[in-house]
Amino acid sequence: NLQTFVFPLNLDDENFEVFGKLQPATYLGGDIINHARDKDGNYWFAVGDASGHDLNSHLFSMMILNQMNYLVNLAKTPKDMNAMMNQVLRERIQSYPIPVNSYASLGLLKADPNGNFMHYGLHPNFLLYRVDKKDIDIIETSGHFIGIEVSNSFHSNSKEEQDNRSFTMNKGDILFCFTDGLFEQKNKDRKYFGYRLYEFIKNEDKSNFPLFAKKLFDSVKAFAGTKQIDDDMTILIIRKK
Repeated sequence: NLQTFVFPLNLDDENFEVFGKLQPATYLGGDIINHARDKDGNYWFAVGDASGHDLNSHLFSMMILNQMNYLVNLAKTPKDMNAMMNQVLRERIQSYPIPVNSYASLGLLKADPNGNFMHYGLHPNFLLYRVDKKDIDIIETSGHFIGIEVSNSFHSNSKEEQDNRSFTMNKGDILFCFTDGLFEQKNKDRKYFGYRLYEFIKNEDKSNFPLFAKKLFDSVKAFAGTKQIDDDMTILIIRKK
C-alpha cells in the first residue's frame, strides 16, 4: 500500500485526463508509471518495467522515477531523457561497481497541450483508441533500454540509429500504455492473455477509467485462474480533451 504514495496522483485538467493502476506480483513491484509537466507547459509520461520482482527491481524503478522528475526540465526530447538516465548509470558504475545487471523497458512520452506526442524507448507498443472511427491504432515503440549493461547492449552497437517517433491525439482519443504483465499472464493451458487485451480495450466501455482498469485486471486474473499473478500488471490511460 505504501507504493501508492510513491507514484503520482491521477490527473484531470483542461488538456488531458490521466489514470494509472499498478498491481505487483509480490510485495514489491518493478513496474513504474509517472507523469509530470515541465517549465514550458509540456506533459511528460512514462511507463516502465524493471527486470525481476525483488527489492533490486523495485529500487531500480524508483531510481528511474527520481531521475525522470529531475530531468523533466533538462531533457528536450524523450530520447534525450533516455540517454541522460543511462549516462548517470555509467558514471555511477565507474565509481561504485554494482554486482547486479538491472535493466528496464521504459516508454517515455512528451506531449504539448494540443496532443502532439513524441516518444522513445524499447517497450511494448502503445494502443491508441480513435474515438471517431471506434478502432485502435498501434503505436510502435523503438529505442534503448535503461540498463546497467546498456553500453554492451545490441542497440548501442547497432548501426541503425533509432530516433524519437511521433503521433497526434485528437479530442476524445484514448492512449493505453501498459507493461507486459497484462498480456503475458498465462492460463492453466499455458496460453497467454495476449490478443484479449486488444479486444478488451476496443470493446469495453471507456467512460470511467477506474472501473475500466478494475474490470481489465479482474479479467486477466479470471483468465489466469488464480488470485496470484506471476508478473506485475500496470496500465497508464491518457484521454485527450
